[in-house]
Amino acid sequence: MANIPNAITAIRLVGVFPVAMLTGRGFYLLALVLFIALALTDGLDGWLARKYGWVTSFGKIFDPTADKVFLLGTLFLLVPPDFVLGFLFICFYEALLFLTAAAAYICPGKHLVLGANRYGKIKAASEIVLIVLFFGVRMGLGVSDNILHIVFIAVMLAAIGSLAGRWGFFRSKEKTARS
Repeated sequence: MANIPNAITAIRLVGVFPVAMLTGRGFYLLALVLFIALALTDGLDGWLARKYGWVTSFGKIFDPTADKVFLLGTLFLLVPPDFVLGFLFICFYEALLFLTAAAAYICPGKHLVLGANRYGKIKAASEIVLIVLFFGVRMGLGVSDNILHIVFIAVMLAAIGSLAGRWGFFRSKEKTARS
């Protein structure tokens, strides 16, 4: 039973391929519905793991990795050219976070467990909203460029906040280690 959250995470990870296929073929509404269904699994797997004590070391790394592949993969398919620089910033942020999480996994004796912080959750929610808006653009729903830019800025500010939170986490661990 403890593997149920990891199985749900695996579904989200594999789900990026049908979303990509549907998007590439112009089936934007179907891709959007599938994307939203898969995005909802992000909350479900974490809730199940915490509620039933099914949290695993593997899941602590697998879930955020699946999130990054799922969200960045979908963003990559939809991001318009004028958002490319910001998209690269988000990729850089995600790479840093992944390397940090990998270091925590590789060095288990250091007790570097990195749970999601508030800004990371805001960033993920903002990315989901941004992806839904980009689907709206692709479907010709007349989504305003101003709204897209505001949500994109929210994603970047949340990413910066999340990195600052991580920095504070490691600084506090460093001070504790010296004591």
